[in-house]
Amino acid sequence: MKNHYIKRVLMALTGMFIYAFGVFLTIRADVGIAPWNVFFMAISNKLGVSFGAVTVVINIIILCAALGLKEKIGLITILDTLISGPFVDLFDKVIFKNVVFPASYVWRYFMLFASMIIMSLALSVYMRAAIGCGPRDSLMLGLGKRSKKIPVGIVCLFLDATVFGIGCLIDITYVGIGTAVLAFLFGPIMTLTFKIMKFEPKNIIHEDIITTFRNIFHIKPHVPPNGASAK
Repeated sequence: MKNHYIKRVLMALTGMFIYAFGVFLTIRADVGIAPWNVFFMAISNKLGVSFGAVTVVINIIILCAALGLKEKIGLITILDTLISGPFVDLFDKVIFKNVVFPASYVWRYFMLFASMIIMSLALSVYMRAAIGCGPRDSLMLGLGKRSKKIPVGIVCLFLDATVFGIGCLIDITYVGIGTAVLAFLFGPIMTLTFKIMKFEPKNIIHEDIITTFRNIFHIKPHVPPNGASAK
Protein backbone atom coordinates (compact mmCIF):
# COMPACT_ATOMS: atom_id res chain seq x y z
CA MET A 1 0.00 0.00 0.00
CA LYS A 2 2.77 2.43 0.96
CA ASN A 3 4.63 1.74 -2.29
CA HIS A 4 1.42 2.50 -4.17
CA TYR A 5 1.22 5.94 -2.54
CA ILE A 6 4.92 6.60 -3.06
CA LYS A 7 4.36 6.11 -6.79
CA ARG A 8 1.35 8.43 -6.76
CA VAL A 9 3.22 11.14 -4.85
CA LEU A 10 6.19 10.86 -7.22
CA MET A 11 3.81 11.12 -10.16
CA ALA A 12 2.24 14.28 -8.73
CA LEU A 13 5.63 15.81 -7.91
CA THR A 14 6.83 15.06 -11.44
CA GLY A 15 3.79 16.84 -12.81
CA MET A 16 4.44 19.82 -10.51
CA PHE A 17 8.08 19.98 -11.60
CA ILE A 18 7.15 19.94 -15.28
CA TYR A 19 4.42 22.53 -14.70
CA ALA A 20 6.94 24.79 -12.94
CA PHE A 21 9.15 24.57 -16.02
CA GLY A 22 6.20 25.76 -18.10
CA VAL A 23 5.65 28.71 -15.73
CA PHE A 24 9.37 29.50 -15.92
CA LEU A 25 9.15 29.62 -19.73
CA THR A 26 6.26 32.10 -19.61
CA ILE A 27 8.38 34.36 -17.39
CA ARG A 28 11.49 34.09 -19.56
CA ALA A 29 9.45 34.63 -22.74
CA ASP A 30 8.86 38.16 -21.39
CA VAL A 31 5.70 38.88 -23.38
CA GLY A 32 3.26 38.69 -20.46
CA ILE A 33 2.44 36.05 -17.87
CA ALA A 34 -0.76 34.49 -16.49
CA PRO A 35 -3.04 36.59 -14.21
CA TRP A 36 -2.11 34.82 -10.95
CA ASN A 37 1.58 34.99 -11.81
CA VAL A 38 1.24 38.73 -12.52
CA PHE A 39 0.05 39.00 -8.92
CA PHE A 40 2.92 36.88 -7.57
CA MET A 41 5.59 38.68 -9.62
CA ALA A 42 4.23 42.13 -8.69
CA ILE A 43 4.59 41.34 -4.98
CA SER A 44 7.97 39.73 -5.64
CA ASN A 45 9.29 42.86 -7.35
CA LYS A 46 7.77 45.18 -4.76
CA LEU A 47 9.23 43.34 -1.77
CA GLY A 48 12.46 42.19 -3.39
CA VAL A 49 11.89 38.52 -2.60
CA SER A 50 11.78 35.53 -4.92
CA PHE A 51 8.75 34.45 -6.93
CA GLY A 52 8.81 31.11 -5.11
CA ALA A 53 8.77 32.68 -1.63
CA VAL A 54 5.79 34.87 -2.52
CA THR A 55 3.96 31.89 -4.03
CA VAL A 56 4.43 29.83 -0.85
CA VAL A 57 3.11 32.58 1.44
CA ILE A 58 0.09 33.39 -0.76
CA ASN A 59 -0.67 29.69 -1.25
CA ILE A 60 -0.65 29.14 2.53
CA ILE A 61 -3.18 31.98 2.91
CA ILE A 62 -5.31 30.46 0.13
CA LEU A 63 -5.08 27.01 1.72
CA CYS A 64 -6.23 28.42 5.08
CA ALA A 65 -9.16 30.11 3.31
CA ALA A 66 -10.11 26.81 1.65
CA LEU A 67 -9.97 25.03 5.00
CA GLY A 68 -12.11 27.82 6.48
CA LEU A 69 -14.70 26.99 3.82
CA LYS A 70 -14.49 23.36 5.03
CA GLU A 71 -13.14 22.20 1.69
CA LYS A 72 -11.38 18.83 1.81
CA ILE A 73 -7.73 18.91 0.82
CA GLY A 74 -5.37 16.21 -0.31
CA LEU A 75 -1.76 15.38 0.42
CA ILE A 76 -0.67 17.01 -2.82
CA THR A 77 -2.60 20.17 -1.97
CA ILE A 78 -0.14 20.72 0.88
CA LEU A 79 2.90 19.76 -1.19
CA ASP A 80 1.75 22.02 -4.04
CA THR A 81 1.38 24.89 -1.56
CA LEU A 82 4.95 24.51 -0.36
CA ILE A 83 6.85 23.32 -3.43
CA SER A 84 5.38 24.64 -6.70
CA GLY A 85 6.82 28.16 -6.33
CA PRO A 86 10.30 27.06 -5.26
CA PHE A 87 10.37 24.72 -8.27
CA VAL A 88 10.04 27.81 -10.51
CA ASP A 89 12.89 29.47 -8.57
CA LEU A 90 14.97 26.34 -9.13
CA PHE A 91 14.65 26.71 -12.90
CA ASP A 92 15.14 30.48 -12.84
CA LYS A 93 17.98 30.85 -10.33
CA VAL A 94 19.82 27.54 -10.60
CA ILE A 95 19.24 25.36 -13.67
CA PHE A 96 18.93 28.18 -16.24
CA LYS A 97 20.59 30.95 -14.22
CA ASN A 98 23.29 31.71 -16.79
CA VAL A 99 21.35 30.75 -19.91
CA VAL A 100 20.61 33.62 -22.29
CA PHE A 101 17.51 33.03 -24.42
CA PRO A 102 17.19 34.56 -27.93
CA ALA A 103 15.55 37.99 -27.86
CA SER A 104 13.50 37.67 -31.05
CA TYR A 105 9.72 37.82 -30.67
CA VAL A 106 9.36 34.70 -32.78
CA TRP A 107 11.36 32.78 -30.19
CA ARG A 108 9.51 34.45 -27.30
CA TYR A 109 6.09 33.49 -28.59
CA PHE A 110 7.34 30.02 -29.43
CA MET A 111 8.34 29.71 -25.76
CA LEU A 112 4.94 30.98 -24.69
CA PHE A 113 2.98 28.46 -26.77
CA ALA A 114 5.41 25.67 -25.84
CA SER A 115 4.85 26.54 -22.17
CA MET A 116 1.08 26.06 -22.53
CA ILE A 117 1.56 22.60 -24.03
CA ILE A 118 4.10 21.69 -21.34
CA MET A 119 1.80 22.87 -18.54
CA SER A 120 -1.11 20.94 -20.05
CA LEU A 121 0.95 17.75 -20.18
CA ALA A 122 2.09 18.40 -16.61
CA LEU A 123 -1.47 18.80 -15.37
CA SER A 124 -2.48 15.46 -16.88
CA VAL A 125 0.38 13.77 -15.00
CA TYR A 126 -0.36 15.66 -11.78
CA MET A 127 -4.09 14.95 -11.83
CA ARG A 128 -3.71 11.22 -12.55
CA ALA A 129 -2.19 10.81 -9.08
CA ALA A 130 -5.67 11.68 -7.69
CA ILE A 131 -4.49 12.69 -4.22
CA GLY A 132 -5.59 16.30 -4.21
CA CYS A 133 -5.61 19.44 -6.33
CA GLY A 134 -3.85 22.77 -5.95
CA PRO A 135 -4.75 25.28 -3.21
CA ARG A 136 -6.29 27.73 -5.70
CA ASP A 137 -8.51 25.00 -7.12
CA SER A 138 -9.59 24.06 -3.60
CA LEU A 139 -10.51 27.68 -2.84
CA MET A 140 -12.39 28.00 -6.12
CA LEU A 141 -14.38 24.83 -5.43
CA GLY A 142 -15.07 25.92 -1.86
CA LEU A 143 -16.41 29.28 -3.01
CA GLY A 144 -18.34 27.65 -5.84
CA LYS A 145 -20.14 25.28 -3.47
CA ARG A 146 -21.26 28.19 -1.32
CA SER A 147 -22.35 30.30 -4.27
CA LYS A 148 -24.69 27.71 -5.73
CA LYS A 149 -26.37 30.13 -8.12
CA ILE A 150 -23.03 31.22 -9.57
CA PRO A 151 -21.21 28.77 -11.91
CA VAL A 152 -17.74 27.67 -10.82
CA GLY A 153 -16.35 29.13 -14.04
CA ILE A 154 -17.59 32.59 -13.03
CA VAL A 155 -16.09 32.16 -9.57
CA CYS A 156 -12.77 31.27 -11.21
CA LEU A 157 -13.00 34.28 -13.52
CA PHE A 158 -13.76 36.55 -10.54
CA LEU A 159 -10.73 35.26 -8.61
CA ASP A 160 -8.45 35.63 -11.64
CA ALA A 161 -9.70 39.15 -12.37
CA THR A 162 -9.32 40.19 -8.73
CA VAL A 163 -5.73 39.04 -8.28
CA PHE A 164 -4.82 40.34 -11.75
CA GLY A 165 -6.25 43.76 -10.91
CA ILE A 166 -4.35 43.89 -7.61
CA GLY A 167 -1.18 42.78 -9.38
CA CYS A 168 -1.56 45.53 -11.99
CA LEU A 169 -2.01 48.14 -9.28
CA ILE A 170 1.26 47.01 -7.69
CA ASP A 171 3.42 46.49 -10.80
CA ILE A 172 2.52 46.03 -14.49
CA THR A 173 6.02 44.96 -15.58
CA TYR A 174 4.90 41.42 -16.45
CA VAL A 175 1.60 42.32 -18.12
CA GLY A 176 1.61 41.97 -21.90
CA ILE A 177 0.01 40.35 -24.93
CA GLY A 178 1.10 37.02 -23.51
CA THR A 179 -1.16 37.62 -20.52
CA ALA A 180 -4.19 37.75 -22.82
CA VAL A 181 -2.91 34.75 -24.81
CA LEU A 182 -2.60 32.68 -21.64
CA ALA A 183 -5.96 33.84 -20.32
CA PHE A 184 -7.88 32.92 -23.49
CA LEU A 185 -5.88 30.12 -25.14
CA PHE A 186 -4.49 28.04 -22.28
CA GLY A 187 -7.89 26.47 -21.57
CA PRO A 188 -8.51 25.34 -25.18
CA ILE A 189 -4.91 24.11 -25.57
CA MET A 190 -5.22 22.15 -22.33
CA THR A 191 -8.52 20.62 -23.49
CA LEU A 192 -6.97 19.62 -26.83
CA THR A 193 -3.90 18.16 -25.11
CA PHE A 194 -6.08 16.11 -22.75
CA LYS A 195 -8.09 14.85 -25.73
CA ILE A 196 -4.97 13.79 -27.62
CA MET A 197 -3.70 11.99 -24.51
CA LYS A 198 -7.16 10.43 -23.98
CA PHE A 199 -7.26 11.87 -20.48
CA GLU A 200 -10.59 12.87 -18.94
CA PRO A 201 -10.15 14.88 -15.71
CA LYS A 202 -13.85 14.51 -14.86
CA ASN A 203 -13.22 10.81 -14.26
CA ILE A 204 -10.63 11.54 -11.58
CA ILE A 205 -11.86 11.22 -8.00
CA HIS A 206 -9.39 12.96 -5.71
CA GLU A 207 -8.63 11.43 -2.34
CA ASP A 208 -8.57 13.67 0.73
CA ILE A 209 -5.60 13.63 3.09
CA ILE A 210 -7.47 11.85 5.91
CA THR A 211 -8.37 8.95 3.63
CA THR A 212 -4.81 8.82 2.34
CA PHE A 213 -3.32 8.47 5.83
CA ARG A 214 -5.94 5.91 6.83
CA ASN A 215 -5.02 3.82 3.81
CA ILE A 216 -1.27 4.17 4.33
CA PHE A 217 -1.36 3.24 8.01
CA HIS A 218 -4.31 0.84 7.72
CA ILE A 219 -6.50 2.85 10.09
CA LYS A 220 -10.15 1.89 9.91
CA PRO A 221 -12.67 4.76 10.02
CA HIS A 222 -14.73 5.02 13.19
CA VAL A 223 -18.08 3.27 12.87
CA PRO A 224 -20.75 4.27 15.43
CA PRO A 225 -22.25 1.35 17.42
CA ASN A 226 -25.64 0.01 16.31
CA GLY A 227 -28.43 2.40 17.11
CA ALA A 228 -26.12 5.40 17.49
CA SER A 229 -26.30 8.16 14.94
CA ALA A 230 -23.12 9.40 13.31
CA LYS A 231 -22.44 13.09 13.89
